[in-house]
Amino acid sequence: MPERHNIHTTMNRIEVDHTILQARSVLERVGTTEDYNTALKKLGALVSATSLDHEFRISLADDFSFLESVVDVVTNSLTVDLEKSDIATLYVRVLRGMLILLRNLVTSTKAVVDIPMLLLNVQHFITKIGPLNLFFRKCLSTHIEILANLSLSQGKNFHCNLQLVSQTFDPVLTLIMEDESIRQPFLIFLNGIFSHDDNVTSLLKDECNENLLEALILGNSSSLRVGESVDEQVLYILEKIISDKSFKNWIEKKEVTDESTTILKIARLVATTEKEWDNTQCIIIMEWVYSLFEKWADIAIRLLFSKEEGSKLQDIHAKLVIALDIISDLMKYHQAKQFLEFYNALDPLIRLFRAAHENGEIATKKASGAPIQRTGKVHFPMVKSLIVEILAFIVHNSFEAQEKVRELHGLELLLSNCVIDDNNPFIKERAILCLRFVLENNLKNQEFVAQLEAKEVVDDRALKEAGFEVNVEDGKVKLKKC
Repeated sequence: MPERHNIHTTMNRIEVDHTILQARSVLERVGTTEDYNTALKKLGALVSATSLDHEFRISLADDFSFLESVVDVVTNSLTVDLEKSDIATLYVRVLRGMLILLRNLVTSTKAVVDIPMLLLNVQHFITKIGPLNLFFRKCLSTHIEILANLSLSQGKNFHCNLQLVSQTFDPVLTLIMEDESIRQPFLIFLNGIFSHDDNVTSLLKDECNENLLEALILGNSSSLRVGESVDEQVLYILEKIISDKSFKNWIEKKEVTDESTTILKIARLVATTEKEWDNTQCIIIMEWVYSLFEKWADIAIRLLFSKEEGSKLQDIHAKLVIALDIISDLMKYHQAKQFLEFYNALDPLIRLFRAAHENGEIATKKASGAPIQRTGKVHFPMVKSLIVEILAFIVHNSFEAQEKVRELHGLELLLSNCVIDDNNPFIKERAILCLRFVLENNLKNQEFVAQLEAKEVVDDRALKEAGFEVNVEDGKVKLKKC
């Protein structure tokens, strides 16, 4: 059996208490270089003991008075003049040693630690020491690791004032989000805070938390690069954010900012993960994304018919694609389909479908390998394909939706898009599937399409792929299943 060092037998409780007293002495007054080095040596031995020997760490952590004395030393530090750089470095090293000791102890304690006092100490540390100190980042990281360990050990019992957290870390948010060694424990700490829904709501509603919220969302914009995913820790937080009722108001306010499209891309990345949304979460996400879609669809329709091609249309197009992509992904949930039915979503969807079809260019190929032939005037890709996919979900096994599509002249649009269009990948396959669903057990729709085919305005190959063929019975043109 490997040697355990038996550190706790060589460092008895008297030596432990004396080490804490020495650390307190040099942290509460300016000492000599020798004083700091002596304190560092003994503190290093104590920190090693609590790291390597589980039983020794438990024995100290279970002694609430000892833990309280360690917290007291930490929170009463930084009251001395640290103008001399050599003393400042030694001072911060001793402080970090005490912080590491506290970090080790809180993983095993059941005691209630004064978190607000720790946060106030972090504020004091940031102000007093500053990023130029050689040990600033390491010390800040250890501060945050203590909070992260407390959030993990306390679980649902972990409570923390979000406003105080924002106030504490606001000056160093950029540094935290850019330094992975600090960012990870910070996200663990925040996960503990946001396990309580009221803190998520506060994050979105209270202006004092705005910088923290933007750091969490915009700080992950690098994940938008192909092949990268959002960090698991931050993904959990972002999932809570986009499925909170207050997110709708927040994202609508952000719509006029330069970061709006980036925010939407992050929201899409989170909304379309493999997570299983519950009924409430699904409806909340649908509420904000459909509200944005309706607004942008109206603008896009006006711009398309007025042939106003430019940056405004490009911006609206980018946002519409994101909104439609989110809605399309959520259609796997029955609640999403019910939502769109309740809000009569077929009307704006088909109006936008028509505007994009009549005014958008279509990219086809004359033959394999031949140059792409483009028709139409406006470059407005992906929109039709996503709309057709959503329509297929809505009309599936819904007689009311089938009827509505015919009344809104959506059948003609579906039939006209059973073609290959490089601007709208998979639109032919999606249109054929949607056509199958919209004709299923609906005689009026079948008769309508049969009449169109008789006038030779329908490609009967598309109908056959949808599972139907034209037949003449008693002098009438009808559709029947293949």
